[in-house]
Amino acid sequence: MILIIVAALIRRSDAFLDFNPSLGAYQDESKCLNWTEPWYIIYRNYEFDPVFGDSTQCVSASVVTSDPAEPAFWTKEQGETTRFLKDTLLSSPGYTSKNLVHVQSAAPGKQPSEHPEVDFYLSAAFLNCNGCRVIRHHDIDAGAGCTLWKPESKINERDECCEFIYDLLCGTSPKYHISENCLTSS
Repeated sequence: MILIIVAALIRRSDAFLDFNPSLGAYQDESKCLNWTEPWYIIYRNYEFDPVFGDSTQCVSASVVTSDPAEPAFWTKEQGETTRFLKDTLLSSPGYTSKNLVHVQSAAPGKQPSEHPEVDFYLSAAFLNCNGCRVIRHHDIDAGAGCTLWKPESKINERDECCEFIYDLLCGTSPKYHISENCLTSS
């Protein structure tokens, strides 16, 4: 069943420049599991996200566990609400790297229920494990939804390479900045 869903999602994303198995070395989520600090969405190319904060500012995620034998669990913070999400790393058709993430709500150490409240796919468009992540959201605008994530220590640092890659793959407009004043308000 998962293969059918993944194949359908990938078919929709054939038009995206970043869906290219030759780019797998820059999209391998399995190389970036050892988070040591929260990661924040800096901006996205869509206004409302039902999972990552609606239109809220300062959306972040933190690792709960990072055992490579078990898919990573992480928390997504939305105001006072914290969700536990299980990430299952997969490979898109044609890829050998783990560029696709199946995200489902689940308590830490537990498997997701048969019908989890949260159930969607993300794909890595570009990853710099220490500096930024450009993520494509398959559930937003037929896969055209993108977010740029940065670790807390770099939230206010401009990264020309990451900015360029985000703009190239996701567009320059619209761009919703949702990380302004995050560290001063926490």
